[in-house]
Amino acid sequence: MIESFTMNKNELYKKIEQGLKPIEGKTILHTAPHHDDIILGYHAYAMRNLEKNQNYIVYMTNGTNGVADEYVIKLLQSMSKNIQTSLSFVLERSYQQLLLNFAQAYRSQDHEQIQQARELVVLKIMTEVFGCCDVQQFQAKVDWLQDSFVTKESDQLDHELIRELKGRIRQSESDCKWSIEQGHSNNVKHFDAEFYYELSDDAVARDVQKFVDYLHHVKPDIITVAMDPCGVGPSTHFVTLQVIVQALQKYGDTSIEILGYRNVWGSFTLEAASMIVPLTRQEMDQMQSIFSNCFDTQKNPLFPSPLFDGSFCQLTTHLQEHHWQDVKESLSSSEINLVSQYQGALLLKRVNIQEIIL
Repeated sequence: MIESFTMNKNELYKKIEQGLKPIEGKTILHTAPHHDDIILGYHAYAMRNLEKNQNYIVYMTNGTNGVADEYVIKLLQSMSKNIQTSLSFVLERSYQQLLLNFAQAYRSQDHEQIQQARELVVLKIMTEVFGCCDVQQFQAKVDWLQDSFVTKESDQLDHELIRELKGRIRQSESDCKWSIEQGHSNNVKHFDAEFYYELSDDAVARDVQKFVDYLHHVKPDIITVAMDPCGVGPSTHFVTLQVIVQALQKYGDTSIEILGYRNVWGSFTLEAASMIVPLTRQEMDQMQSIFSNCFDTQKNPLFPSPLFDGSFCQLTTHLQEHHWQDVKESLSSSEINLVSQYQGALLLKRVNIQEIIL
């Protein structure tokens, strides 16, 4: 639920000033429970701070549970139409080359080319997961997958392969997104947390230690975290927060700046946020365009938001417009004219480790 607050103008200005202040010369570790949380949570702010900082991105969960059986079958059936040519193409190219091919298709804004590029990325994943090297092997796997999805029966090995395929498809969506933004995805880590499959104390403890090891590798100055309260949104958001907080405690560097964000499952109020990031219409439109073209599995999500009858990116834009409307209600007409280039706002909150110990 979003609430409006009347606050001191000086406090409001300071929050906007903080939101517009660029970050330079820092190492930023962006974290997300799922592969679309960063783009839905603070896309424009992340993009503004890419060039002059060292950025690392960690997606904590595999994402396989967010990919519908029907989506996979529909995609594979579409890929079958020109499989001989497509298979020859992907076998001669690396995964990274196919991501760049997707980025080029996106920049052309040709939806047919974008769909073809997406299918080539998934076909490459098929060759890596199942070892499909010819048309017969590919078609056999398509038939087998369709049968498995219908009967819901598979042994442990088959189940793990299906899980890997779906997870890799979900991961490829964020890889495609970063190929558009940076031209590569070298600093993107798919963490594949164990708690996603087995929510136990032992699994969480192993994930915590794995994240501590990654902190030693990255040595971040700033870390972003999804700060959804317990019971709000998917439970994986809250468990991800627990893992990161425990890892930060073990890591022991209290100078790391923690930047909290929320997205479609809730929102900070203007009063609770410590940063108000004004957004242009172009930035919001860019977020919607990238989300719509990259995160194909989420056009009809298995876990839709109860707050809005529409796509996640439309809900995010709606929230950002509402935040900016709240800001403008605290400004005079002349002050509004000074910020007329902005049509939305995202809200972030700086916290220290003590404030989010669970």
